[in-house]
Amino acid sequence: MGTRKKVHAFVRVKPTDDFAHEMIRYGDDKRSIDIHLKKDIRRGVVNNQQTDWSFKLDGVLHDASQDLVYETVAKDVVSQALDGYNGTIMCYGQTGAGKTYTMMGATENYKHRGILPRALQQGETNRIIASHTMNKNSSRSHCIFTIYLEAHSRTLSEE
Repeated sequence: MGTRKKVHAFVRVKPTDDFAHEMIRYGDDKRSIDIHLKKDIRRGVVNNQQTDWSFKLDGVLHDASQDLVYETVAKDVVSQALDGYNGTIMCYGQTGAGKTYTMMGATENYKHRGILPRALQQGETNRIIASHTMNKNSSRSHCIFTIYLEAHSRTLSEE
């Protein structure tokens, strides 16, 4: 297996009941997102307000299961880390966007487990949570999970 030599970017879109279908369109290639905002007419007929953005990515995961997210985003990174290559998976987004769910998931059912439990086969043991108005299960902090792998030869040798 060859190593990846570039940064890959994926977008996971959290499903909601009131999804903004009129503003966000996904490309048929599942690698692009187009965003359109209506022009603010209060700024006048002629204004320089940007209303359209297009993003090209390595993948768009809309309504994706935890399993699909792991297979698409993490499986190769974890495999390569076990082979001795550096790898990083980072979730970024606003409060309540689903970063913790993507990384940790829920522990009551395997299919809801996130990237870390799937990669390490262990649950969430030392996480302290507290609530605030935006998210009742927020850690109110950032989490960096670092794994250091060290290999030793099993061959007996004087060297």
